[in-house]
Amino acid sequence: MSVERSTPTADAVQPLAVCAPGAEAVMVRAEAGCALRGRLAAMGLVPGVRLRVLRRDGRGPVVVALHGTRLAVGRGVAERILVRPATL
Repeated sequence: MSVERSTPTADAVQPLAVCAPGAEAVMVRAEAGCALRGRLAAMGLVPGVRLRVLRRDGRGPVVVALHGTRLAVGRGVAERILVRPATL
């Protein structure tokens, strides 16, 4: 019995925490409560925003660039931010 592995499509949604450094993505939604969604919005992380992953080490925060600035997002929060690959 063989197991087929699916390859991500352009519309595949995944957590920000699994994006590779250098990847560009568009935020789809945050699976979080009102308070966290408000905090993310205050930092500019809203659905539709385009971002680039700068750093994602095995542990620690995920660093992203958006709107000309860098943000460090804790790993637990990055797991709740769903993104899709950005298209040209």
